[in-house]
Amino acid sequence: FGSIRRLERPASSADLFSLLLLGKVRCSSGSEAMAPSIVFSALCLLGVAAAQQIGDATKEYHPAMSISECTKVGGCQVQERHIVADMNWRWIHNTGPDQWWLNCQFDNSSWNPKYCPDPDTCGKRCAVEGIDQAGYENNYKVLPAEGGVKLQWPSAPRMYMLENPYAYKLFKLKNREFTFDVDLSQLPCGLNGALYFIEMDAAGGASETYPAGAQYGTGYCDAQCIHPRYINGPSNQLDWHQTVAGTPENTWVPGGWEGRYGLCCAEMDLLEGNRAAQSYTPHPCNFEGQEQCQGEEQCGNMTAEPPQIGVCDKFGCGFNPYKFGDKSFWGPGSNFAVDTSRPFTIVTQFITSDGTDDGDLVEIRRLYVQDGKAIQNAEAKLLDGSDSLTDAFCSLEAEAAEEGVIRMRKVGQPTPYSEPKAAQAAARAALQRAKAEEKKGSSGQEEEASFLQQRAKSRNAASVNAFAELGGMKSMGEALARGMVLAMSVWNDNTGRMLWLDGIKPNIDSDPSKPLVSNGPCPFEFGTTADLEKWAAENGPIEVTFTNVKFGELDSTYPPQCKTKEHYCQTFCANGLGYEGGAFLSCVAKCDRNPGWGQAWEAFKEYCQNGACALHAAALLSDDAADDKSLEDDTSNLLQRRTQELVASESDASPCSKPRDLCAKLCSGQSWGTKACQSTCLWRFTEHIQPILEEFCFYGVCAGGPGGVEEEEDAAMLQQGITAGFAREEAPRAPSATIGGASEL
Repeated sequence: FGSIRRLERPASSADLFSLLLLGKVRCSSGSEAMAPSIVFSALCLLGVAAAQQIGDATKEYHPAMSISECTKVGGCQVQERHIVADMNWRWIHNTGPDQWWLNCQFDNSSWNPKYCPDPDTCGKRCAVEGIDQAGYENNYKVLPAEGGVKLQWPSAPRMYMLENPYAYKLFKLKNREFTFDVDLSQLPCGLNGALYFIEMDAAGGASETYPAGAQYGTGYCDAQCIHPRYINGPSNQLDWHQTVAGTPENTWVPGGWEGRYGLCCAEMDLLEGNRAAQSYTPHPCNFEGQEQCQGEEQCGNMTAEPPQIGVCDKFGCGFNPYKFGDKSFWGPGSNFAVDTSRPFTIVTQFITSDGTDDGDLVEIRRLYVQDGKAIQNAEAKLLDGSDSLTDAFCSLEAEAAEEGVIRMRKVGQPTPYSEPKAAQAAARAALQRAKAEEKKGSSGQEEEASFLQQRAKSRNAASVNAFAELGGMKSMGEALARGMVLAMSVWNDNTGRMLWLDGIKPNIDSDPSKPLVSNGPCPFEFGTTADLEKWAAENGPIEVTFTNVKFGELDSTYPPQCKTKEHYCQTFCANGLGYEGGAFLSCVAKCDRNPGWGQAWEAFKEYCQNGACALHAAALLSDDAADDKSLEDDTSNLLQRRTQELVASESDASPCSKPRDLCAKLCSGQSWGTKACQSTCLWRFTEHIQPILEEFCFYGVCAGGPGGVEEEEDAAMLQQGITAGFAREEAPRAPSATIGGASEL
């Protein structure tokens, strides 16, 4: 803490910085008896306290950061937004008629009893101070970047996106996608450049009593159930104690200071990574919004014996390409699929069960774009080969974790589930004190405890599949639908060295030659603050840049790419240029199954990579592009040429590919009228029948065609089911017209 003589006028951030440089402010363990003191977190002490009254020394400034909302038809519309620093990085001081800018905490271990005799009084008598533009850029190293922001370690605070000066922006991303550009070229091993969502309160917990709110970055919560210094106003000073932290060498060292309560909410990590390794991870909770927790049963402790899951999934279900076997996917250099020495785009898609906003979240997909080309996500070669997150994949990951193979702590390092008794006692001392003072605290805390107790008591604490037990994809999707706040940060962990994210092994006893042990290529010994400071001195500032944030409909935020042959076939057939009859699904099936179309697929990829995928060409063409017309003509000519090739190559196709022939087979000998059946079949073919028949057609068992006994029986049952459905649905209706020689009903 810095000691400073009282100024004749309120000090700005620039004043404080200048005084520090001039030696007028010294970073020491100041006390009220020595002189009025201030917290200058970026220069004196990280992790300082923050209150929820509003200081009047510096007017708050919010750095600008534009975003875009996108649709397939309308393109992307720019929205001008701003970002704000988290309250815990700010200068705080007493407030009121006797204001002398005195700290509400003397140091990490104790609170000033004059201003903080109890939580409510502390919240009312301590103010969080603003940060001006010079403070953001010069002191906290939050630097402007075209279309975004640059955060430099170690000064940059956690930043949040605002909807307006007094409220956070809530992103509602179920059945949507979120895209951003990132530059990790100056982020070495041991650092975490993070962009993620948390289900914070939009107002930051602001109230008439505690007015600071989102304007000053209040209200942070996450799935780790962080124990902040203030929770929605009152201080979290009850049972204030120092934690113990495990090291990768299996020793225990003093950790940070925290109070009795945690603040929990769902968390969706889109990126936790550096130039060497990365992961994206959903962390569901089993409640809506934000809740206060108390004790291990509610707040969780996955290093306890047995593990305590709590009400939020601390580990989450993560996808780390390196861990799952693809060591050439992510890294600096052209030999990697994603070259982290240069900027690139990350696209995350949240897929629902029925393709609508009302469906349940069932899959989280990831792809990358660099140099205008789409890069599909790595495959989890050491698990099941999946390239996305689903409930099935997460269960498989949990099974591997249960065997002790890949489970890891997010903050700190992997630790065995059996801790030394002395360490257990030290870590649980706060819990014992909390139980002894259970009746203390501000109003409403007992109700909060009861609320979460009901959700925690019925769970099997020994299970490590917290993701499934806490609701899995469905629960995560519900949080995404309600709305989540965007957070960005860059940070390190001096104790655990970020080995859970990028280390060649997470623990001194781990064997990196075994599958699923290594999280990345980074040396086990590297990652302390001293290591990173040395790296910065030799290589330049450690920093991460986030730009070009976009969100909106699926496949609308990045140049359309023909990602697979199937996607190409869908693109081709969606233009109505397919084979005789024009049925979309039949066209797709024929295109995808014909080996001769490999050349057509390769040729068409050039158009896709240039952003001219036919399905989206009209939306992409802009008035000021000189070559739009030629691009459109080229695409149209290519499609027509491929149409002719497709029709010619399929001249000897099976009856499955001709709706009229197939309907004739299905309807042969129907008692309610063969012609009526055929006409209904043709009418319903593309919408209802073709998808059902695709599997039979593929194996040459076209509704009673050649095949084995079992296939013939299946086909016969299918034929009976379809025609019976026709009879129930259509037989009572009278013929009204003819199409193709058959009566349409």
